[in-house]
Amino acid sequence: MHKHTFVNFALASLLFVGFAGCSTTGGDIGGLFPAPKFLKGSIENNVYTSKDKLFSIAIPHKQGSYEYKYMQVKEEYHNGYDYVSFGPAAFDQSIYRVEVVPRAPPGEARPSLNEAASKFLMQVEQMMQNAYGAQAVVTQSNKTQVNGRNALYWQLKQVVPAGKLNSSNPVTLTHDVYVIDFDDAVGIVWVQNQTGASSSPGEKSLTPEQFASSLKIKQVAYNADQRLTSAGVYHFAKYPVSVVSPAVLCNEPGLIAVEADSSVDFAASDHLWQTAGDFAVQLYARPEKLTGTGRFFDVSKKYFISYIPNDRKSLGVSLKLTSTKQTQVNGLPAVQAIGIEETQAVLVATSILTKSRIIVVSLLYPLKSGGTPESDFPWSCYAKFVASVNDQD
Repeated sequence: MHKHTFVNFALASLLFVGFAGCSTTGGDIGGLFPAPKFLKGSIENNVYTSKDKLFSIAIPHKQGSYEYKYMQVKEEYHNGYDYVSFGPAAFDQSIYRVEVVPRAPPGEARPSLNEAASKFLMQVEQMMQNAYGAQAVVTQSNKTQVNGRNALYWQLKQVVPAGKLNSSNPVTLTHDVYVIDFDDAVGIVWVQNQTGASSSPGEKSLTPEQFASSLKIKQVAYNADQRLTSAGVYHFAKYPVSVVSPAVLCNEPGLIAVEADSSVDFAASDHLWQTAGDFAVQLYARPEKLTGTGRFFDVSKKYFISYIPNDRKSLGVSLKLTSTKQTQVNGLPAVQAIGIEETQAVLVATSILTKSRIIVVSLLYPLKSGGTPESDFPWSCYAKFVASVNDQD
């Protein structure tokens, strides 16, 4: 469903040029009045969206708050390289930075998560040394996940000499760094906090973890019909997984395959799901700790609480989860969930546990006036579509 214009990783070696070369807006005028914010991107409902619509992320201070009025915003857009930072603000001297490094060419695995992270961490340490005249020391480092995506995390401490940060005393900075693996890009989040500095009374800013978790990177759609065999079998480019097009299974001509790195949709042109539905297959790496089917059932049921109302939200539907049940697909453990928007649409999704993956197979389908999921939803077609998924790992 998604894609973006990609640049070579070398072009992004500027990595967080937060100290020069960025367009800065906001802050204050003469240390007295809040300056207006003339943004390249946009802020709406406390969420910043980049100029090129590549990513969105929550802002650290809510719109209308005292901290927001004085919050600086720096933006840099250059040949596919996106960088934005928020802060310092009024009392809160924290700086929240985010950068998106697209992978090139599309579909490639470079830079890998480790490659991007190691290069970036070296640059963070060097930049902090140059900016503040003190070494930043790694105090924590571990592998983690952010919204189900693989990520690496570091925390660094830095004691800045007196006089470097408008203080007559040394100042301790804490740097929380997340490097997150998105399908076609690497997202980098870096939050710098100053010990002793806090937000205005009664106001709360985002924690580094909350800021990182709010990052969303868009993948722009491109046509994938060339991956369909003459028999209507679609093969993922990077994974040994295939599925049969519903155009063949259910005699639904006019459905176009549109793919992203780890998902494929089958729908009418322009994603008009109201015509014959929106069929989708999404692939997720199986977590190492997910060893038993009982745990899988519990994880899936919790996952669907968020998936049902949010996954197709961009298509203009407002779905509520109505039921989940344990089942099997080709002998594999599975969980089926149903979400409904009365008189408008029904979404049925099935998570399947394979050796290497969790595969979610779903169908968003329109309801006729007065219709019900039982009467309107193409259950036979959906069952064939789910059963056609083949993971060869």
